[in-house]
Amino acid sequence: MRMKSLATAAIILITSGINSCSLPAPAALAAVLFMSGCATPPAEVVTVPVVVALESPPRPILPPVPADDLKCLSVETYETLVTRQRLLRQYAEELEGIIQSTHTEGIE
Repeated sequence: MRMKSLATAAIILITSGINSCSLPAPAALAAVLFMSGCATPPAEVVTVPVVVALESPPRPILPPVPADDLKCLSVETYETLVTRQRLLRQYAEELEGIIQSTHTEGIE
């Protein structure tokens, strides 16, 4: 902010033709620009992530499927169903792990 005000003052002095400064206009501009280089830079903004503990939803109670109800399925369809259930379970466990990682209890 200070650098802008010094540069603005130098530009005003040069363009308005005021000779209150004992230096010629180019020298005054050079002096102001040199002095503004010594100004402290603006403070660096550091973003700190905030970890919020997420609430873990309860696991749903799934209704059982009797084996007799699955007898009518082809072997291919049965294997597809088993794979589907396994992938859903793995996905749910991965999401639970992510939720548990937001809980900082016991983490040092």
